[in-house]
Amino acid sequence: MVQNIEISDALKNNLHAEVEQMRLPGGSYSIRSAWPGIQLYYPPIKYLPQQERYESEKEALERLQKYARQSQAHSIIFDLEDGCRQKSLSRSFLQAALPEIRSQIPGRVALRINPLYTAENKLDLRLIETIHPYLDDVMLAKAGEARGVTEIKDLQNFLEPLSQNIRIQPIIEHPKSLKIAEAIFAQSAVEHVVFGIHDFSRALHLQITPDNWQNELYPFICTLTAEARLAGKGLIGGVETLLLDSDPPEISLIPEWLVGHAEPNAKIIFQHAKREASMGFTGKQVIHPNHIRLIRYAFQPLAENIHRSLRILEAAVTANAFLGGAIRFEDEMMDPPMFAKALQVILRSVMLGNKEKNLSDVCSGIIESLPEDKIYEIWPYRSL
Repeated sequence: MVQNIEISDALKNNLHAEVEQMRLPGGSYSIRSAWPGIQLYYPPIKYLPQQERYESEKEALERLQKYARQSQAHSIIFDLEDGCRQKSLSRSFLQAALPEIRSQIPGRVALRINPLYTAENKLDLRLIETIHPYLDDVMLAKAGEARGVTEIKDLQNFLEPLSQNIRIQPIIEHPKSLKIAEAIFAQSAVEHVVFGIHDFSRALHLQITPDNWQNELYPFICTLTAEARLAGKGLIGGVETLLLDSDPPEISLIPEWLVGHAEPNAKIIFQHAKREASMGFTGKQVIHPNHIRLIRYAFQPLAENIHRSLRILEAAVTANAFLGGAIRFEDEMMDPPMFAKALQVILRSVMLGNKEKNLSDVCSGIIESLPEDKIYEIWPYRSL
């Protein structure tokens, strides 16, 4: 994270630093941590292998009170689908515990539900009717595989009378869903889509490997990324199955640790996350808490990139060249597309949890000064 960022007078004088909302046709942006970010799959009722049994609801509540509220993940996903064996007990636990514990969870809360129209899904929807005030996102497993985009519309129609704020995160887990990605992204309640790499590869009879799945699925990643960009929506990256033997250090120590002490699995997970971040993904899912710090570090722009982007914006604003004109910056010639990319770096940092006020002020001021069509061209994401 970048702390105590100093914004030069030249940049301040050209920005409306008090603006808190960014205009956009048909909606508005909020300068805050709006993205799903790093999402932790959290089993409501966990299996205890040493005792060969599942937790009681009391034990599950103690675990939730201990761990979930201290999580460094941007989002907690309570899973009722493939990762959940005790579905009935998990539902009763969430119904009882979530109203009590929600205020102690610092990030977003998501619920992964079973495919629409199934018997388990009907029970999931009944649960949502009870706990919807405590949910931010509903993740639909195997979205679009049975009835296409109708599934998203039906789920949206179910959620709208309950809450206008709950977002749907469809999980693309089959070529059928990828084929209708444009229609899925077009739904108003969908702002981010998850790429479910393991079910997707199973459907293709494609053998992927834990250390090389990004190359093995690269054509499909590119297709889904292009659809997301065209729709102005976000894409959440694939979940890693590699495990770590120990917790990574604090984020400030991770660069040195990766060079000298990190195990091979940690380096692979980091490189995967770094690649997804470079492609503009808005989040990534993890299945173990000790993945969180490593992937957060990979996803958040580096401090030196943030500082360089600020210097580029200062030079562009001082020369009144943001919308037209070329300048020399250090050892490069730069024009508006490069200024826009510098702004994207700052916006990305803010949306992934960087709460440094000066960064928000820079984003707000520049965005407020731009024509509405240019805002959408640079940053098409709606706020959550």
